[in-house]
Amino acid sequence: MAPRRETSIDVRKFVLRLFKKGKYYREIAKIVGRSHMCVQKIIGKFKRDGLNENKRGRGRKCILSDIAKRKILKEIKIDSKVSAVKLVAEISQIIGRSVSAETVRNVIRPAGYKSRVARKK
Repeated sequence: MAPRRETSIDVRKFVLRLFKKGKYYREIAKIVGRSHMCVQKIIGKFKRDGLNENKRGRGRKCILSDIAKRKILKEIKIDSKVSAVKLVAEISQIIGRSVSAETVRNVIRPAGYKSRVARKK
């Protein structure tokens, strides 16, 4: 299957303008330079949803809530030497779901903390 490219919003608006003028799908497709199925999908989406841009909320949802993220950062602020694995055990009990250590590290990094292991003395 060939890689797909997203149709820009300007082109979508142009397609809708041509459709409202009474042009056929194939005529619009020739003018715009896209397939008639692409034009059909754009117009169908507009008729169904009433909008021509992408819907929000696509993609994987976050496993940690904002409260859980704040809890992790609070624990790190109290003791910066605590390991991600120990934090996982605490957070898993709080939210009732299993969380990986890498997820905890992904929360820690943007806050400015390094997710390294402390050196043994």
